[in-house]
Amino acid sequence: MVSPLQLARAMRSLLAVVVTWSAACSSPHHPGVTPADAAGGDDAAARPSVWDSVDGANLQARLLELTGGVSVTVNGATFAITNRWSVAAKTSFRAYWTEYFAGLGATVNVLEFPIANLIGETKGHNVEAIFPGRSTDTVVVITHYDTVGITGQETKNPGADDAGSGLAMEMEAARIFAQYSASERAYTVRFVAADYEEISNNLDGDYAYVSYLQAQAQADGFKILVASDGDQTGWSCWSENLCGAHAPAANTTFQMISCSGDSNHYAYPDLATGIADVASAHASTVTPTALCDGSGDTDHYPFWVAGIPAYVIEEYGSANNPHYDDTGGDTMAHIDLDLLTATARIQIAFQARLAGIGS
Repeated sequence: MVSPLQLARAMRSLLAVVVTWSAACSSPHHPGVTPADAAGGDDAAARPSVWDSVDGANLQARLLELTGGVSVTVNGATFAITNRWSVAAKTSFRAYWTEYFAGLGATVNVLEFPIANLIGETKGHNVEAIFPGRSTDTVVVITHYDTVGITGQETKNPGADDAGSGLAMEMEAARIFAQYSASERAYTVRFVAADYEEISNNLDGDYAYVSYLQAQAQADGFKILVASDGDQTGWSCWSENLCGAHAPAANTTFQMISCSGDSNHYAYPDLATGIADVASAHASTVTPTALCDGSGDTDHYPFWVAGIPAYVIEEYGSANNPHYDDTGGDTMAHIDLDLLTATARIQIAFQARLAGIGS
């Protein structure tokens, strides 16, 4: 039996993978793609690599949609997602997210779980989009969608960085991965937007999803191989002189956390090595900085608790960012699109490698 860590080590040897991209639009507000399962025999040799397919304009477009910068239309209804805190706003987000992923050919599930009545609901709602592969063994790409803000003014915080940047990144990954047929994806990929990571401050949605997925894996006989989390990745501490002492050169790194460094001894060093290999292979000017963090404050942590390999990436100096959570100032004005795009190329290319895209 191949262990998850052996899998990650094997995946490290893969070269650049390839992707098909169609210029046609599938809806008025999303750059369209034709899922490979429907498109048929494209010439794989002519496809750009996953790395080259990551598009900063797409990341910006998704962020504008996620933060109310532009209106979105779902099933004939037009609205703006100005926050992801209120019950109504979260419902709108899920409709938007579902349309996007269903349009890429994914099977989308809304997964309810019980929650304390904090904002007028007693059920949280995770959303999951499944792209099948040759194997039902699963790679999870996850981030949270709920936001918080200044107490009493939560609906004024659009959550552009935390975790709009992570959501935009996973939506761009899905756009690219959808250009492969199921037979070109070695493993099933599940994209997840988790609820109640922020609002309850206890990762309730993430723990609920891990419990759900473990039950599914046991019932259906598949393995959960690895979880990849992209949290707040769009702010540049250098642009506001908030990196702290001894910071590296401007816009040259982001944080990659695959170990806890505490008494729990959660550690998956092959994941840190693998993502560094991706950056090195492409001679990226932005590289991951590996570190340990046992605070357990974002979406990857419940996977660690369950014994599942996982990691999270975050912007360098994220603890110094004054523009998220209860500050309420998490707007597009504080997003560095160039840094986000460079980070996304590494993250998405590594996710493709873990998923065996094109192998």
